[in-house]
Amino acid sequence: MKNKFKTASVITLILSISIIAVWVVQTMIAYQNYIKHPELSAPFWAYQIPEVTAYGIPVIVGLILTVMFKRKGK
Repeated sequence: MKNKFKTASVITLILSISIIAVWVVQTMIAYQNYIKHPELSAPFWAYQIPEVTAYGIPVIVGLILTVMFKRKGK
């Protein structure tokens, strides 16, 4: 059973890191779009609130699962 939990821990960590990488790329693309349109009156962070909820919650859940699986694997 320990191998399954260690494998699950590594997989959830890789998925969380992948989500973070996609989030960074998406944020860079969104920022470039924000700069091209000076008529946007709200600050950039206001446009990022939906992305924070869409990416942040799965990352937090994935990291919590990583820690839980790692503890059970010991």
